[in-house]
This record gives sequence, structure tokens and C-alpha cells, in this order.
Amino acid sequence: MYYYLDDSRKPQGPFSKEQLVRMVESGELLPSTLIAKRGSEEWLPISKVISECGELPPVPEEKEAPKEAAGACPYCSAEVYLRNDGSLPIRCAKCNRSLRPSDGSIIATLAHSWTHVFTLKGRATRQEFWLFVLSCFVATAVIGSLFGEPVEEIPLIFYLLGLSLCVRRLHDTGSSGYPILWMLITCILSIVFGTLGAASIILTIIEGFKEASPAQNMPALLGATTFGWTVIVSCILLLVSTILYLYVLIRAGFIDSERGPNRYGPSAKYPLPDKAKQEAAGTGEKLHRDGE
Repeated sequence: MYYYLDDSRKPQGPFSKEQLVRMVESGELLPSTLIAKRGSEEWLPISKVISECGELPPVPEEKEAPKEAAGACPYCSAEVYLRNDGSLPIRCAKCNRSLRPSDGSIIATLAHSWTHVFTLKGRATRQEFWLFVLSCFVATAVIGSLFGEPVEEIPLIFYLLGLSLCVRRLHDTGSSGYPILWMLITCILSIVFGTLGAASIILTIIEGFKEASPAQNMPALLGATTFGWTVIVSCILLLVSTILYLYVLIRAGFIDSERGPNRYGPSAKYPLPDKAKQEAAGTGEKLHRDGE
């Protein structure tokens, strides 16, 4: 008589050889199912030769497949390992912080984008970015319809809330978030210098009209303005801010995620690194060791 191991690794039986064959034919057992006779030294697949009757051998231990690292958690720096299906875990095992937009569904991704509007660490996928933008447009339209007219402050609020998502989106492409900081600084400075320039021109016009006719003071208005250079500086800063804005928009909205983990954390879209990069990195390390 024979015994087989079920899915929970427990012996079931006894069964005759004919019974086992019928169970395989009916699909109840697989040809690779381990069986053994009493007195045999090991468990073997059904297709193998079976030993003589005797005591059952000890149940072999199931070897756990080595887990593959997917990088470090961006919040606590703990090592993050992929699940058995090769996907990234939803939360860090140490700090319990979210690592990816749940199961990747639209609702879960949208909820993740709004619950992390004040989070600068980690990465965000392209899908998360565009879902956030779309939800902001819908919310702006709904609020405007409720008030009967567009509310000018709402787009500005959504824009400021989306800056953290843009930072994480740049992280996902392998870029730093500093372009967003420089974009904000140049934009604010452009407004400040533009305001100073406009104020100086207005003051010059007022003083000119007090002293003489506009025609006599027009050369002074064009060339002798005390703070006229502020307008030029404002235009230059505005141009730089616009270039940075386009860079952030193109990279955040159209560049795909970097494969595998990077210095900002694991990737929600591509948990495993690119094999070509891995092989290139391994070759570089080998050449470095050989050179030493």
C-alpha cells in the first residue's frame, strides 16, 4: 500500500497502486505528487519506482525560495522584499507605511495620491499623477457649478497640493525634486522684481507729470527710470521658471517609471530592476575587482 503527500504536506492513505493511477487519471493527483511505501527511504513522484513496504520515511522539509530584495523603504530604510508573485508589498513590514497604490486599481491609486499630498519621500507612478490632475479638474468644475461662477483660489490650492506628487513623480523617473524648488523660487522672484519695476515706472510717470508735460518728460520715462533694470531681471526669471515648469511637466507626465529600486525607494510599477542594467552593473563590479 502507498501513501501520498497532500497540499498541506500530510501523508494520506493507504492506497493501492491501481487506486493511485485512477486518481492521477481523474486529475485528483498529479504525476509529480510524492508517494511512498512504508519502509522506503524517501518520497518519490508517482511515476518513479516505489520501494518495498515498511515504515514511512520522514516528511521532507519544503525549502523556501530565497526572497528577492526590491530596495529600501524610503521612510525607515528597512529592506523591502518582493512577494511570492514578484509584486511589491503594499506596506513596509517595519514602519507599515504605504509603498505602492494598493492593488494598482484606479480607485486605490487615486486614493493613494490624495492621502499622500503632504509626502515628499518615495515614488509615484505616471498613472497616479494623471489621475490626480483629472480629479483636480473635475473638483474645480464641480465647485464652480455649486457657487455659480469659477472660484479662482481653487486651482491655486490644487496646484500647491500637487507639488509633493510632482516631487515623488520625479523621484520615480530617477530625477531629484530640486527643479520644482528652483521653479518656485524663480517664479516668486520674478513677481517681486516685476512688481518693483512696475511701481518704479508708475512713480516716474507721476513725478514727470507734476513737473512738465508728458512730451517733454518721455525721454526721462524711457531711459532714466531708477529701477528699470528690475523689469529685465523679472523677464529673465520668468523665462527660467517657465523652462523649469515645462521640464517638470514633461518628466512627470510623460516619462515612464525607472525600473527597479532607486535611491528614492522601490518601484511600484516595475519592482524588478532591468536585467541589462543588472548585468552591466555586475560586469562593472567584476572589472573593478579585477583592476584592484
